[in-house]
Parts: sequence; C-alpha cells; structure tokens
Amino acid sequence: MPDEKKSAPVATTPAAAPAKKNNSTMIIIIVVVAVLVLGVGGTLISRWVARKAADKIAGGILGAATGSNVSVNSDSGTTSVSNGSGSTSVGNNVAWPSDMPSTVPQLKSGTLTMATSDKTNKAWSVEADKVSQAQFDVYKASVESAGWTNTATTSFGASMITYEKDTYDLTLIYDASSSGVSISVTTKSE
Repeated sequence: MPDEKKSAPVATTPAAAPAKKNNSTMIIIIVVVAVLVLGVGGTLISRWVARKAADKIAGGILGAATGSNVSVNSDSGTTSVSNGSGSTSVGNNVAWPSDMPSTVPQLKSGTLTMATSDKTNKAWSVEADKVSQAQFDVYKASVESAGWTNTATTSFGASMITYEKDTYDLTLIYDASSSGVSISVTTKSE
C-alpha cells in the first residue's frame, strides 16, 4: 500500500451550551404590565358594568312605579319613558319625535333636551337650549313658510307665538335669557 497518511482522529468537543440569559427581568416586566392592564381594564370594565346595572335598576324601578317602559342610558345622558299612549325623552341625546306631524318643520339648531309624544291626545312637544335669537328667527320663518298662520303674538320676558294649520295648533316660545325654545303642537279644540 502506498504510504497513506493517516490523520489522527480529531476529538470533537461538544459545543458549549449557550449561556442562559437571565429571564427573571423579562418575567417581572410581563407580570407588572399584566397587573397594570388587568387593574386599569378591570376598573374600567367594573365601572361600565356597574353603570349599566344602575341604568337597568333605575329603569326597572321607574317602570314598575309608572307602569311604563323606562329606558335609562347614562352613557348618552338620556332617560326615556314610553307606553302605549306616548313617550317622553329627557336628557342630552334627545331625538325629534318620529310621529310629529310632517307639516311642523324640524328644529335644526340648538340641543334638544326634551321630546314628548302623546298618541291619545295627538300632542307633541319639544324643548331645546343653546338657540340664539337669530336661529330662533330662522326657525320661526320656516314655520311660516310651511304654511302655518300666526294667530297671536305676545311677549312677557319670553316671546310666545301661536300658529294654526289644518287640524293643529302650534305654540312657539323663545326665552332669550336662557336661549331656550319650546315647541308644542296640539290637535285643535272643537
């Protein structure tokens, strides 16, 4: 055999195990973040649940006392009461009555704070605040251009104007000192 050079076997040493990082700092950070998230989130959720429970309880008590369907919504700041003969909503997020006669122009300015609908007597009312004199004058003009006839005007610190059209009377009151408007629509008395 030709001269074969044999190489000496090379000893393989196992690779050194990577140094373990100290994960305790990472674990502490994760635990602290989890506690904060659960603490703040838990507080917010418990407040929300408590507020919703209070809304339900208040609605139930008022409903039992009045025999009406009562909805209290503390998120929007609105309380609504309704039964078969009508409804009333009071608060910060009140809507124009959906069954208001279509000949009554919708008030577009200010903030509606109350709306009622009485199906039995065919009567509606709306109250709003934050209405300037100029905005009131625009609304009054829209009532007149919708064909309502002015039947009386009086002023006693507030302006009160009554109108009639078809089978309805409309009373419009504006108090400049509070920037408040009241609109009442009733079926004409016979």
